[in-house]
Amino acid sequence: MVQSTGKTGSNASAPADAGSAEMPAAGEYDPGHNPFAAGDAKYEAKQAGPATRIYCDHAAAVIPETALAGAPREALASMTDWVVDVKALVRQQVMIASLVPTVREADTWASERGQPSPAAKITKYSKVKVATHRALDLALKHGLSPAAHFALSDIMASDRPWVEAVVELFRDVATINKRKRWGGDTWSIDALTLSPAVPVTDLLALPCPPSKKAEAASLRIIASWESQDWEAARKPPAPPATITLTKAADVERRHVDWLWTTENLDPYSCAVSGALIPLHGLTLIGGREQAAKSTFLWWLATQITRGTLPGHYFGAPRDVVIFATEATEHLIRLRLEVAGADLHRVHFPAKIAKDDGTALSISIKDDIGLLSAMLESIEPGAMFFDPLKDFMGGADTNSEDEVRGALVPLLDLTATHDCAVIGLIHLVKSVKGDFLARLAGSGAFKNVPRAVLGVAHDEITDTRVLQQKKNNDAVMARGAFLGRVESVSLTFGGRTEKVGRWVMDGHSPHSLDTVLAMQEQGGRPPTAAERAETFLLDHLDDGAPHPYEEIKTAADKLKIAETTLKRARAKIGATSTREKVKGAGTVWQLPGADEDQTPSLNGMEIPAPTVASRARIRTGI
Repeated sequence: MVQSTGKTGSNASAPADAGSAEMPAAGEYDPGHNPFAAGDAKYEAKQAGPATRIYCDHAAAVIPETALAGAPREALASMTDWVVDVKALVRQQVMIASLVPTVREADTWASERGQPSPAAKITKYSKVKVATHRALDLALKHGLSPAAHFALSDIMASDRPWVEAVVELFRDVATINKRKRWGGDTWSIDALTLSPAVPVTDLLALPCPPSKKAEAASLRIIASWESQDWEAARKPPAPPATITLTKAADVERRHVDWLWTTENLDPYSCAVSGALIPLHGLTLIGGREQAAKSTFLWWLATQITRGTLPGHYFGAPRDVVIFATEATEHLIRLRLEVAGADLHRVHFPAKIAKDDGTALSISIKDDIGLLSAMLESIEPGAMFFDPLKDFMGGADTNSEDEVRGALVPLLDLTATHDCAVIGLIHLVKSVKGDFLARLAGSGAFKNVPRAVLGVAHDEITDTRVLQQKKNNDAVMARGAFLGRVESVSLTFGGRTEKVGRWVMDGHSPHSLDTVLAMQEQGGRPPTAAERAETFLLDHLDDGAPHPYEEIKTAADKLKIAETTLKRARAKIGATSTREKVKGAGTVWQLPGADEDQTPSLNGMEIPAPTVASRARIRTGI
């Protein structure tokens, strides 16, 4: 057998080209071969490329005098612990591409000064800072280093309007950094921290750097603050006191007054009978977005200013005060106008600083004295807060204690001035719990108010449902109001605006919880037959006979067809009787407790005898 001594055909080895490098055979070592040559070449190319970030003092060194000179150049050079994006310098027109240092040059500059690479990741623990747009503005436009420090004593000696706010900031920082205080970290503050609150021209007028005398004075001020902090932290001794007892028989009896109550009215004319909004105390109105909470509020304002709201001020028009942040005064005025309010009795408050006339935020807790003085100047009937959370003075709305601290002062205010307080609040996205549990924020929003009303949008009929969900001072009203928002054309200034207004439309066939369940819990909307059955059970729940024409008129408003209505009557077991009196016509009536009939609802048999059972079916309870 002849053995092959070489490869032939396509696998035959070709002679190497002259000058080409031969790869070493497997197992052989070639000292001249560098396996990292490609990576090294890539690294060298990167090092030779332009840097994306450099130290500010490095930038000051390479930027020519013609592009940056004087105080701005000195300010940039003093920022030795700051890095800046090269693009930011290009945008400021002080750096051109040909002057940008390479990555190697930027790293070498940092290494020679014992600093990390400017391209290194910067965290909150790094000593190196990134020059922000505001920091560069201070340095390049105003010649002021953002790291420049100013003494507390020099700031307090100034007579500028911003001094009080800055001193308060100093005090907060001093309290937080007590351990660092004598290290000199809190007796001064840098320009970058001050710049949002203090005009740059005022900063440039302050001594910088501060003198030793100013430093010593600042430390003495901070030491006095520490003493005050200790005094405030100690619980003051309780003064001598005794506890007295008052007999209940000696307490004066007083009626509970109601801003809005329909207790003594004909239930067929007012739809819902009950005490709804107390005159003394806080009432909340909650609901989802687009539920028309604000539109209902303007309806309330209209009734109060016209003296047409059944309750304490019926027949006596009163003033209302509207605190609103989610709608402008111009828009609210249009809505009040189409609602028919007395605009001379509607007031929009504004808190104005006495020194410079600037507008300030109103806080219920902090401005309770101002609110009381405001109410003294008018004939108040109600104050509206839309929404309530925007007037809590920065309180944590998820904290029970902070919310209570902000809301409790309102209780005395309402009693002193016989003025109801009504606030709007949103619902959380969660569908768990009852209506009160879904009020956004702390549990104090459901615990502090004396009454809570809910509003929901029934998208099937494009109507609104209004129902009381809490009443601490009386039996909670049964049933719900039916309302709708109608569009009204208002022409002024040569243009016509479409403005919505709330219209009361009687009694709702659905409870608030039923409408919300359809929206939030994915429940299917009721069929036309189910809506008709619920409507009839509600309309006939008093057990009295009702004229058919009256029932049909009410059903037409809910868009219930006549044939559907008649089928629903048969299904719930209601009787139809033609009266013998001429002109009386046909009447419908639910069977009484003594009649042996078992009506059904949605295919399920229900007990027929009592009005109370029908009310539970109607309200979903």
